[in-house]
Amino acid sequence: MTSRVGPARSLAGLAFAGIAHAGFAGAGFTGAGALAGCAPEALDTVVVTGAFAPTIVSVDRVACTAPAAGERWDIALTATDPQGADTVASGHVSVLEARGGELSRYDLACTAGACTGGSRADIDGVTCDLADIAFVFTVTDADGNVSAPHTHTP
Repeated sequence: MTSRVGPARSLAGLAFAGIAHAGFAGAGFTGAGALAGCAPEALDTVVVTGAFAPTIVSVDRVACTAPAAGERWDIALTATDPQGADTVASGHVSVLEARGGELSRYDLACTAGACTGGSRADIDGVTCDLADIAFVFTVTDADGNVSAPHTHTP
Protein backbone atom coordinates (compact mmCIF):
# COMPACT_ATOMS: atom_id res chain seq x y z
CA MET A 1 0.00 0.00 0.00
CA THR A 2 1.26 3.52 -0.79
CA SER A 3 0.27 6.86 0.63
CA ARG A 4 2.05 10.08 -0.17
CA VAL A 5 1.89 13.65 -1.37
CA GLY A 6 4.21 14.52 -4.23
CA PRO A 7 4.59 16.30 -7.57
CA ALA A 8 1.56 17.09 -9.70
CA ARG A 9 0.34 14.57 -12.33
CA SER A 10 -2.98 13.82 -14.15
CA LEU A 11 -5.52 10.99 -13.86
CA ALA A 12 -7.71 10.75 -16.98
CA GLY A 13 -9.26 14.20 -16.82
CA LEU A 14 -9.70 14.61 -13.05
CA ALA A 15 -7.22 17.15 -11.77
CA PHE A 16 -5.74 17.39 -8.30
CA ALA A 17 -2.72 19.50 -7.36
CA GLY A 18 0.22 18.06 -5.50
CA ILE A 19 -0.51 14.33 -5.83
CA ALA A 20 1.71 11.51 -7.01
CA HIS A 21 0.17 8.08 -7.35
CA ALA A 22 2.42 5.05 -7.67
CA GLY A 23 -0.23 2.45 -8.49
CA PHE A 24 -1.78 3.76 -11.69
CA ALA A 25 0.76 2.57 -14.31
CA GLY A 26 1.58 5.69 -16.24
CA ALA A 27 -1.46 7.69 -15.18
CA GLY A 28 -0.99 10.62 -12.86
CA PHE A 29 -2.49 13.90 -11.78
CA THR A 30 -2.03 17.41 -13.25
CA GLY A 31 -3.39 20.89 -12.77
CA ALA A 32 -5.40 22.16 -9.87
CA GLY A 33 -8.56 20.63 -8.45
CA ALA A 34 -10.21 20.22 -5.09
CA LEU A 35 -12.42 18.16 -2.93
CA ALA A 36 -13.22 21.15 -0.71
CA GLY A 37 -16.71 20.64 0.62
CA CYS A 38 -17.04 17.54 -1.58
CA ALA A 39 -19.39 19.33 -3.97
CA PRO A 40 -19.10 18.47 -7.69
CA GLU A 41 -18.30 22.04 -8.64
CA ALA A 42 -15.46 21.98 -6.08
CA LEU A 43 -13.40 19.75 -8.37
CA ASP A 44 -12.37 22.91 -10.24
CA THR A 45 -10.19 24.69 -7.67
CA VAL A 46 -8.05 23.90 -4.65
CA VAL A 47 -7.83 26.46 -1.88
CA VAL A 48 -4.53 25.86 -0.11
CA THR A 49 -3.58 28.91 1.88
CA GLY A 50 0.18 28.53 2.33
CA ALA A 51 1.32 28.54 5.92
CA PHE A 52 -2.28 28.47 7.18
CA ALA A 53 -3.40 25.27 5.43
CA PRO A 54 -3.92 22.11 7.47
CA THR A 55 -1.79 19.03 6.74
CA ILE A 56 -2.64 15.34 6.60
CA VAL A 57 -0.03 13.75 8.85
CA SER A 58 -0.95 10.08 8.35
CA VAL A 59 -3.57 7.79 6.91
CA ASP A 60 -4.16 5.45 9.84
CA ARG A 61 -6.82 3.13 8.44
CA VAL A 62 -8.26 2.33 5.01
CA ALA A 63 -9.86 -1.07 5.41
CA CYS A 64 -12.78 -2.87 3.86
CA THR A 65 -14.75 -5.16 6.14
CA ALA A 66 -17.71 -7.40 5.46
CA PRO A 67 -19.87 -7.53 8.59
CA ALA A 68 -23.33 -9.11 8.50
CA ALA A 69 -24.80 -5.72 7.53
CA GLY A 70 -22.69 -5.63 4.34
CA GLU A 71 -19.32 -4.48 3.05
CA ARG A 72 -17.99 -1.12 4.20
CA TRP A 73 -14.80 0.92 3.96
CA ASP A 74 -13.55 2.33 7.27
CA ILE A 75 -11.29 5.39 7.09
CA ALA A 76 -9.17 7.07 9.76
CA LEU A 77 -6.54 9.76 9.30
CA THR A 78 -4.64 12.22 11.43
CA ALA A 79 -4.32 15.88 10.48
CA THR A 80 -2.78 18.97 12.00
CA ASP A 81 -3.16 22.68 11.44
CA PRO A 82 -0.84 25.65 12.12
CA GLN A 83 -3.60 27.10 14.32
CA GLY A 84 -3.83 23.81 16.27
CA ALA A 85 -5.21 20.33 15.55
CA ASP A 86 -8.50 21.31 17.21
CA THR A 87 -9.19 23.68 14.26
CA VAL A 88 -9.31 20.79 11.73
CA ALA A 89 -13.03 21.01 11.01
CA SER A 90 -13.75 18.31 8.42
CA GLY A 91 -12.25 15.73 6.11
CA HIS A 92 -13.23 14.73 2.59
CA VAL A 93 -12.67 11.56 0.55
CA SER A 94 -12.97 10.89 -3.15
CA VAL A 95 -12.61 7.28 -4.33
CA LEU A 96 -11.18 7.08 -7.86
CA GLU A 97 -10.86 4.17 -10.26
CA ALA A 98 -7.75 3.69 -12.41
CA ARG A 99 -9.51 5.00 -15.54
CA GLY A 100 -10.12 8.29 -13.73
CA GLY A 101 -13.77 8.04 -12.83
CA GLU A 102 -14.94 9.03 -9.40
CA LEU A 103 -16.70 6.11 -7.73
CA SER A 104 -17.70 7.78 -4.49
CA ARG A 105 -17.29 10.95 -2.46
CA TYR A 106 -18.03 11.47 1.23
CA ASP A 107 -17.11 13.48 4.31
CA LEU A 108 -15.15 12.53 7.40
CA ALA A 109 -15.87 13.79 10.92
CA CYS A 110 -12.84 15.38 12.61
CA THR A 111 -12.16 15.98 16.29
CA ALA A 112 -8.80 17.35 17.50
CA GLY A 113 -7.12 16.28 14.25
CA ALA A 114 -8.51 12.71 14.26
CA CYS A 115 -10.78 12.21 11.23
CA THR A 116 -12.95 9.12 10.75
CA GLY A 117 -15.73 7.92 8.52
CA GLY A 118 -16.67 5.29 6.03
CA SER A 119 -18.87 4.20 3.19
CA ARG A 120 -21.21 1.29 2.60
CA ALA A 121 -20.92 -0.76 -0.59
CA ASP A 122 -24.70 -1.17 -0.83
CA ILE A 123 -24.98 2.63 -1.13
CA ASP A 124 -21.97 3.67 -3.24
CA GLY A 125 -20.95 0.41 -4.96
CA VAL A 126 -17.32 0.54 -3.77
CA THR A 127 -16.86 -3.12 -2.80
CA CYS A 128 -13.93 -4.81 -1.07
CA ASP A 129 -12.88 -6.67 -4.24
CA LEU A 130 -12.33 -3.58 -6.40
CA ALA A 131 -8.78 -3.39 -7.73
CA ASP A 132 -6.82 -0.31 -8.80
CA ILE A 133 -8.66 2.29 -6.78
CA ALA A 134 -7.26 5.30 -4.96
CA PHE A 135 -8.58 7.28 -2.02
CA VAL A 136 -7.86 11.02 -2.27
CA PHE A 137 -8.16 12.88 1.04
CA THR A 138 -8.29 16.56 1.97
CA VAL A 139 -9.03 18.28 5.27
CA THR A 140 -10.44 21.73 5.90
CA ASP A 141 -9.84 23.90 8.96
CA ALA A 142 -12.26 26.19 10.74
CA ASP A 143 -11.08 29.16 8.62
CA GLY A 144 -11.83 27.35 5.34
CA ASN A 145 -8.20 26.58 4.47
CA VAL A 146 -7.90 23.26 2.58
CA SER A 147 -4.95 20.88 2.76
CA ALA A 148 -3.08 19.62 -0.25
CA PRO A 149 -4.74 16.42 -1.51
CA HIS A 150 -3.24 13.19 -0.17
CA THR A 151 -3.56 9.95 -2.16
CA HIS A 152 -3.70 6.49 -0.61
CA THR A 153 -3.88 3.17 -2.45
CA PRO A 154 -4.97 0.09 -0.51
